[in-house]
Amino acid sequence: MKILIIQNKIKNWEIIIKDLDLNEIHKLYDKEARKITSSQKTQHSSDKVLKIFHDNYPEFNINEYEESISKVNEYFDRRYVKHCWTSINILLLYKIDELYFNFRDLIDENVVQWTIDEIFIRKEAWVWQTTQVFNYAFQDNTYFRPRNLKNCNDIIFFWENGAFDKKIEPNKLIEKFYESYNIL
Repeated sequence: MKILIIQNKIKNWEIIIKDLDLNEIHKLYDKEARKITSSQKTQHSSDKVLKIFHDNYPEFNINEYEESISKVNEYFDRRYVKHCWTSINILLLYKIDELYFNFRDLIDENVVQWTIDEIFIRKEAWVWQTTQVFNYAFQDNTYFRPRNLKNCNDIIFFWENGAFDKKIEPNKLIEKFYESYNIL
């Protein structure tokens, strides 16, 4: 949510992000993220973030995900020892998947492909995942999908020995995916 809020703020700034190096971008995002939660008890409290998110994205029904967000906050809070019980309803994991992919849909299309998009492209093109754990990203996840981008670069996958390569056209894979699930 913080990233999406900051993304919305940047659109109104006179700063051109692509002119900054990665350290400058990280400092900028970190500074803005801290401002969002500065008056809260902890950096992971969600009350103020939910309000600001709603103000920035009124068309997105964030109230539908309050329980999921609460559990994610609890997870972050439990990075430190707490002497009390906790539990999570297994069905809530599906709601968290839904929320994550709905948030991804709001990311500016100028932001290039990310790991999830690459995992999707490799899966659809029958190319081995770079890490086996990536196979679990889409298993039992009905919300798993790439962002509906139109500006993906073609990708060439090389095998270890360099003897075989395969050219993938991500735009076609993504378009086919959205057409087949009637999502367009």
